[in-house]
Amino acid sequence: EGEVTRPGTYAVVAGERLSHALTRAGGLTPQGFIPAAIFIRSSAAARERAFMSEFVQRQRIDLASQRTQLAQAGDSAAATAVAKAEDDLVLAVADQTDPGRVVLDLDPEGRWVDTPKDPVIEDGDRLLVPLRPATVTVLRSVMTPGSMMARRSGSLEDYLKLAGGASR
Repeated sequence: EGEVTRPGTYAVVAGERLSHALTRAGGLTPQGFIPAAIFIRSSAAARERAFMSEFVQRQRIDLASQRTQLAQAGDSAAATAVAKAEDDLVLAVADQTDPGRVVLDLDPEGRWVDTPKDPVIEDGDRLLVPLRPATVTVLRSVMTPGSMMARRSGSLEDYLKLAGGASR
């Protein structure tokens, strides 16, 4: 999906690698930026959902136990705070984005092709290739936080310098 010459759904052969499927899709458009591509694997998403469900269940049991102990001790304010923590936990897990996202190390020069960095495709995998970014935003502890024009070979140090350097 995204900045691929012929985006769409493709049938893959067992053992086929991502680079081969990308080649069959015509490769990237000139605006495509492979280092920022998002690779989503359905089997990883299923494992993540199961893990998060188990995690939330364990946390709820622990928080319920704490709430019971605090209520028995007569500390209703702390028991209310623990109940709010449980609600916040459930909301935070519900807000989790990109389940199944697998971080890949794909350089624009293609050094990843046919290497262990080139994953074997599974049924349901998705690759989303974004546009090359036009701007870079530098925030937090810098002298002049903000957005600046992206440079093709800009490094972290370049953007830090453009933002006036690190603040004290």
